[in-house]
Amino acid sequence: MEFLKQKGEAPKRVKEYLMHLKTQDRKPKAIHVDRGKEFVNDDLKTWCQEQGIEIHMTAPYSPSQNGVAEWMNR
Repeated sequence: MEFLKQKGEAPKRVKEYLMHLKTQDRKPKAIHVDRGKEFVNDDLKTWCQEQGIEIHMTAPYSPSQNGVAEWMNR
C-alpha cells in the first residue's frame, strides 16, 4: 500500500487496483466514490466504461453515504 503524493495520481491508482483484481479472477462490476474531482473525471469515466465498470457516486454533501471512511474520520 502506498500513499498518494498528489490527488492527480488517484485515477491511475484506481485503474491499477481494478486491473489487479481482474488478475486475481475477481471481476469488479462497479465502484462507489464520492464526487471528488480526483474520481469524477473524463479519463477514469472513459476507462471504466471501456472495461464495463459502473461508477456509482454518493449524493452531494452527504458524508454518511461514504461509509467506513467517514466513520473513521469522526
